[in-house]
Amino acid sequence: MKRNIILIVDDDPGVRKISELWIKTYFPDNEVLLASGVDEAIEILQNQPIHVVISDWAMPEPDDGFVLAGKLEEYGFDMDQFLLTSGELSAGELPEGIDIQFVPKGDLDGLKAWCGDHIEPYQHVRHKNNEMRTLLVIDDDELVRETFLTWVSHTFPTLEVETAETLEQITESIGKVPSPYAVITDYDLGDFDANSVWKLLKESWGESKANEDIVVVSGLEREDIGSMSFIGKGNLQAISSWIEEKFY
Repeated sequence: MKRNIILIVDDDPGVRKISELWIKTYFPDNEVLLASGVDEAIEILQNQPIHVVISDWAMPEPDDGFVLAGKLEEYGFDMDQFLLTSGELSAGELPEGIDIQFVPKGDLDGLKAWCGDHIEPYQHVRHKNNEMRTLLVIDDDELVRETFLTWVSHTFPTLEVETAETLEQITESIGKVPSPYAVITDYDLGDFDANSVWKLLKESWGESKANEDIVVVSGLEREDIGSMSFIGKGNLQAISSWIEEKFY
């Protein structure tokens, strides 16, 4: 399993393939995805937790790289993890007011140095003393649970994950050693909802931890979840960031 996902964006299939091989040679503990342009890159970003984006400037139109940068920024991507490359453009030709990291295409030493600074090493879960930190995922839909479990296991292979669909299963999970350190839950859980989860965990964790370490993931924005965090269903980038904050 690979820890980080690197997205290479270039309209030239040969460049994409060479870039993929180069990343896998010098930074092998990572997965590489390829996109041929702006729209394809954004579609990938919406479905994968991307760690780094390396993009050409012209794909094929000049300034397509700037267009992609603007869309990434709107989406909430960490722009410190975006690199623009070009064989036609120089760093001195970047428009004023655009703060983008740039390495000329062909400057392999510069590219290697940038990747070394921005592609994080494989991370391992932080433990509390000798106690394993586990994530509990709650959803009443079996397909959603299995799909999410597959994504988490692929993205965070060292993270211990449990799933539950009923209050009884949540109670059983709390009683285990190790018990859950943080919880991701759907809002509507059939016979109960996320507020019921919060009340149950508050009895075990206390109110402060229940507020801080439960996140509600739902297709509809919720205002009736008290102090719990909220992430829109499908926003894997935000979910990935939340998991990293809690466990890494």
